[in-house]
Amino acid sequence: MMFIRTLKLYEKEHRYGYKDKDTGEIVIDPDYENGKEYPIVIENRNYLAVKFHGKWGLINTDNEVVIDFRYEDIGRVKLERGSPEFVLCFQRQGEGYFKIGIISTKLKVTVPPVLDRFPENITVLGENTCWYYINKGGKWGSVKNDGTVVMKIEHTKEEVTNQTIKQCKDLILEYKMHEDNDFWLRDAMRSKEYGELFEWD
Repeated sequence: MMFIRTLKLYEKEHRYGYKDKDTGEIVIDPDYENGKEYPIVIENRNYLAVKFHGKWGLINTDNEVVIDFRYEDIGRVKLERGSPEFVLCFQRQGEGYFKIGIISTKLKVTVPPVLDRFPENITVLGENTCWYYINKGGKWGSVKNDGTVVMKIEHTKEEVTNQTIKQCKDLILEYKMHEDNDFWLRDAMRSKEYGELFEWD
């Protein structure tokens, strides 16, 4: 298992950097105009949302830029159900209005800031999936938990729902048949097809 260093934002002369929370060692010099209090963990690595020349980007703990400084904000998704692994980026479109984009776990902007609302959960037969609705100007699509696009933003919401149900229904029914079987559940949770489609508590 990879050790994830615990970092803490600190300020010096109105500039921001990061220290090791346990040792106090400076990990990132205070070169930035602002920074998020806690690192963003992506695939067991720390990334830091920091502000430079008025825009937000992402750096790694070696202070290398992995997402360019071009956004009004960068942050994790907060949903009522589920915990997506992708990250959101925002660009201002008029006073108080922002377009939303998606940064995948591969640190690629898979959806530029064109979305009109936060990604929404897609549920099938009462189970939370690892797919999320995305919306732009009345058209709908979907993304995976890692931020990669499943369906382009060119469908109705019903079409996206129907496609998700088609992909998930048989797996959910199989799960419901075996949900009292701990051995089956353990293997299912480890399988690629279940892991890519479902989020279970």
